[in-house]
Amino acid sequence: MVLKLGRPEKWDAARIEKEAEAFLEYAKDPQSFCFERFTCYREESYTRSQLYDLAKRSEIFSDTFQRVKEMIRQNREAGVAEGTLAQTVYNKTYSFYDREQSLTNESLSAHVKDIDRSKRESLKDDTVDALTAANNLIQSSE
Repeated sequence: MVLKLGRPEKWDAARIEKEAEAFLEYAKDPQSFCFERFTCYREESYTRSQLYDLAKRSEIFSDTFQRVKEMIRQNREAGVAEGTLAQTVYNKTYSFYDREQSLTNESLSAHVKDIDRSKRESLKDDTVDALTAANNLIQSSE
């Protein structure tokens, strides 16, 4: 017999599986726009970081978490289109629910910064060339 020390596990496999089922049911509601609304109003509330912990501990919960994330992303897009979710709320948190889009926007932003940097360098070069030409013109006229 193995004697376990410490507190008993709060989240055993059966409880995690039940939580995954409840999470999936929550996401089926078109008004489900975020995870916190689910986690905060459970009989025993918990945080978003604990969702990640459960996903690490259980393959079932991990798979459900990915499905729920996609369902909530779709709920959020529909909510904006139908006017039930404010665009400003959507904009503040979209990268969490749609990482691909966030990466695309981050890449685009980095590209724009590179273009701006390139333009600044080009302007510097043009300015230096113009000042050099003006200096040469002044020196040749003296």
